Amino acid sequence: MKILNKLSKEPYYLQISQAFERMIKTGYFSHGKKLPTLTEMREIFNVSLKVAAQTYDDLNQKGMIYSKRGKGFFVSYHESINIDLNYFYQIEAELVHEKNMERHILLFEKVCVDDYVAEQLELDEGEYCYHIKQTYGNELKNVLLEDIYLPMSKFPKLSRNYEKYQTLPSLVMSGYRYSLNSFSNKYFSSHVAVEHEFILKLQLNEPLWRVESIYFTNDHKPIALVNHFLSGEYVTMEVMLDVD
Repeated sequence: MKILNKLSKEPYYLQISQAFERMIKTGYFSHGKKLPTLTEMREIFNVSLKVAAQTYDDLNQKGMIYSKRGKGFFVSYHESINIDLNYFYQIEAELVHEKNMERHILLFEKVCVDDYVAEQLELDEGEYCYHIKQTYGNELKNVLLEDIYLPMSKFPKLSRNYEKYQTLPSLVMSGYRYSLNSFSNKYFSSHVAVEHEFILKLQLNEPLWRVESIYFTNDHKPIALVNHFLSGEYVTMEVMLDVD
């Protein structure tokens, strides 16, 4: 690997460290990626074990990597996304338009709602909802999983219209002409379960945010129930409202 410049005044470990930093920040080495061992580093760059160790020590001090005893070195760097819950409904637009992340629809089904969903959306027993699961992310990571319930009575022919709108508020307001009045948010702190590990590409027991949101229209009627699951590694909550 042609990274080392033997004519440079910078020490070898710093040259390698800077090269790794660039590869980490551009996503070549993504969050959680295992890096070469010290022995592999010595062979790749034809340097001593001491230089390899200095390289990882420098990256560790910069917060780019971390080590696990007996397992090796891993990328810890991530792009932080700050979310103010006062404007939580804008999260999807921020991910799509500012972070260039894509939406992927994992599940789209019609279900008879359980008691909890019926209570939150003020539905009668036996009513049906569209149940949707979707993620926002890119090739390297998904940072948001949404579990959505939309009453079929209020969203007719949704299966034909849903994919046209990249965010839920745009669907509600532009697709169905409902005027959103307010949002009720409840914040929960939890840890990654098997589903989140697979979908959000996280490690079990990593920190996870869950925010349950109910969308209300101008006549104060609930129109949607959404559970947002966000990686605590990537997302920093700046303000938390209605905390139980």
